[in-house]
Amino acid sequence: MLIVTASVSHAQSSGNEFAIRSSTEFPVAAPSIEPRFVTGQVHMEGLFQLDNILSSGPDYAPFSSLFAEGEVRGNVNFGRFLTINGLVRLEQVRDQRTGGVFVDEALYVQRLFAVINTPPLYFYGGKIHPRFGIGWWATPGLYGTDFDEDYELVDKIGAGIRWDIQAFGRHRFTAEAFQADTSFLSNSLIRDAPFGSPGLKRPSALHLTDGGPSNTGALESFAFALSGRRVVGINGFGYDIGWAKQKASPYDVRDEYSWVVSTNWLFNLSDTVILQPMAEFVSIAGQRGNDRDVNYLTVAAQLRLGPYWTLGAHTTQRYVRDFAADNYYTDWLAGIAVAYDLGEWKDRAPWLEGLSVILGYRYNRVFGVESQTAGMQIKYAVDF
Repeated sequence: MLIVTASVSHAQSSGNEFAIRSSTEFPVAAPSIEPRFVTGQVHMEGLFQLDNILSSGPDYAPFSSLFAEGEVRGNVNFGRFLTINGLVRLEQVRDQRTGGVFVDEALYVQRLFAVINTPPLYFYGGKIHPRFGIGWWATPGLYGTDFDEDYELVDKIGAGIRWDIQAFGRHRFTAEAFQADTSFLSNSLIRDAPFGSPGLKRPSALHLTDGGPSNTGALESFAFALSGRRVVGINGFGYDIGWAKQKASPYDVRDEYSWVVSTNWLFNLSDTVILQPMAEFVSIAGQRGNDRDVNYLTVAAQLRLGPYWTLGAHTTQRYVRDFAADNYYTDWLAGIAVAYDLGEWKDRAPWLEGLSVILGYRYNRVFGVESQTAGMQIKYAVDF
């Protein structure tokens, strides 16, 4: 029999209403009030988003694009010592230049790994999601993660160890070794987006001959991360520190080295108003195996006005030094958003629980080209 159990959270007590991605934290077996050998939990989240590109660019005119995203993630525990974690994701995998409806959508397995639970140590391996930074999932706003997704470590085969430290707060250290996923798990289940396609964010399948950082066929890339929450003496404070090396493939120029420092706070301004600012700095040398260094600085905040309304604002500077092209420039992203949880009306319509609406605006400048976008998102989430 499958029953639901809880797991210890390593997040601030008030979540990000704008988040459309799950963090790299994973649940483990927790004590259950039921004497069952097999336990588990499932979370489903999906959204529809309409983007209205208000500006013209070198190869596009103003257009609108409707797309869907979704995640199903869960875990199954076999007793206290073994957990299987998985995540299946649906997303649009190509930057759009013309209007369309559900164009370039892909469904794929993002995580599938086993965990051996020996608290406070956890050993895991399979298709993992190495920990590095939080900006790619935690930045508030409808478009807050756009630049920060550049440095997300995803689609990796590897192994790691997690150490949960309960002294002076809640701290977590992870060490992981990995390689790019070129197995059958790298295949998209729908749509075909071959490697090297214009504007592609994720290929439908990856092969060793495609090259790229960590695409070496061996566990020669590494990531180390330390994070903390509920630090003793500093109410609402959280931090994340990380370092990663991705080994160059035979087709790349150099190894990629990255480090990240981020902080986030939670301020209870009143019984119903919560302010959550965050900041993150990332430095990457040899980005994507090229002779190119990039730094990212993200500053953002969300303001929760009671249980149903949330405001968000964000900005990211991306400092690019492309040595091979002798090109140096700064990209800029800024935006605002407002979210409303329709669960306020669940007493009248129970199906509204878990449903929210988000409106957002984005200004960005990429390689000197400015663009403005207004969007709307309808999101639904449910736990089992």
